[in-house]
Amino acid sequence: MNCQDQIYSEEYIDFIGNRSLIESKYTLDCKQPLGARFASLYLKLSDGYEDGTVYGYYNIPKLFGLQDTGSMESSGILQVRENPYLKLDGSGVLIGFVDTGIDYAGSIFLKQDGTTRVTAIWDQTIPAGSPIRLPAQPELPETPENITRTPEGFLYGSEFTHEQLNAAVKMADAYEGISSRDENGHGTFLASIAAGNELPDGSFTGAAPKADIAMVKLKPAKNRLRAYYQIKEDAVAYQENDIMQAVTYLRNLSRRESKPLVLVLGLGTGSGQRSGGSALSQQLNDLGEMIGCCVVTCAGNEGNARLHYKGSVLNKEYEDVELRVGEGTNGFTMELWGNSPDIISVAFISPSGEMISRIPARVGQSDTVEFLLEKSKIDISYSLVEAGGGVELIFMRFIDPTPGVWIIRVYGNNILEGDYNIWLPIKQFIDKETYFLKPNPDITLTVPSTTQATITV
Repeated sequence: MNCQDQIYSEEYIDFIGNRSLIESKYTLDCKQPLGARFASLYLKLSDGYEDGTVYGYYNIPKLFGLQDTGSMESSGILQVRENPYLKLDGSGVLIGFVDTGIDYAGSIFLKQDGTTRVTAIWDQTIPAGSPIRLPAQPELPETPENITRTPEGFLYGSEFTHEQLNAAVKMADAYEGISSRDENGHGTFLASIAAGNELPDGSFTGAAPKADIAMVKLKPAKNRLRAYYQIKEDAVAYQENDIMQAVTYLRNLSRRESKPLVLVLGLGTGSGQRSGGSALSQQLNDLGEMIGCCVVTCAGNEGNARLHYKGSVLNKEYEDVELRVGEGTNGFTMELWGNSPDIISVAFISPSGEMISRIPARVGQSDTVEFLLEKSKIDISYSLVEAGGGVELIFMRFIDPTPGVWIIRVYGNNILEGDYNIWLPIKQFIDKETYFLKPNPDITLTVPSTTQATITV
């Protein structure tokens, strides 16, 4: 099985790690650099991700969902753009999107001469070697046997160049020539808001109607990773390492085109401490600090979703956190983040009143607790100093939880500050009837919007 097949295969599992460590430790060909710091590794494992003592929280790609978009007029961008001294129409700028794809042949992205404003598309869902059906064009680079190629330096997916896209839009049906489509519509809508053409009748305009556009269409998350995070079956989800590769691709493209880059990421996750410690957050922070690069992320819409709890065990033996679990919930994950050097541990009380006593916090501790009176079980792992955030993380996986009110009893040891936060997944990933009974609406921005060197919308 070649590397591209391994990346798509459900039999291989994706990991994120330190680039120098992965490149020195593993002789496998199937490893992909993710910028300067990180790399992605693809291994065939039978036991999955559950053994946290071997592959910890930091190394397992997080899952990201699509976020909502807002209106143009309410942003106030039109007044700024119409300033005659600024001329902020996007000319000479490349706007790169990491999303669901783009309808590159749509009139909203075509120039007056009929060519497309889309500079390139990397479609991660189309394996390299797939056929393309473009008419003969002398200006097109030779493509042996009319098959797609991966972008230079990458291991999977198909890149479509500006020349190929222009050849396709001249056809009666552009998508007969290049089959990359946006079946979801989220990426096309986001690109329209950011960079769509100004319509002659003035009924619509994008924020930067003269910018060049690039799109990375993400491949869906693997089923094994979806099962690990226990997300809803109908949830649209993408992997952190695929997003990181998309970011690297767009940065490389902007250098090749010699244009400044605005990177737009309309995705978010509920996983992480909100301190900018995740691998993707660190990559975006590095990019945002570069001259000629701007990173735009979305804040999310979690403020009233009741998926965050803020508590304290200062001067207390313990504190009870009440969590309502809805009917038909198959499972979900939960993350408790403390503050070093505080050491926090937990116990559980099920809706029937069965109690699992306090599980001591130890380095690399991973346990599975099963309830005798019901079929529910909880995987729990402690990281006293989590690699990305440098503070304690308690990661919990609820599997077949009994409907009703659960109690997470939070204990403290060696407490100096005592504050902690608990986050459930974003609302797209979890049943709407599962939530905290006493939630806190603060600190509900999604990751990576809490990264320091990004613009959060």
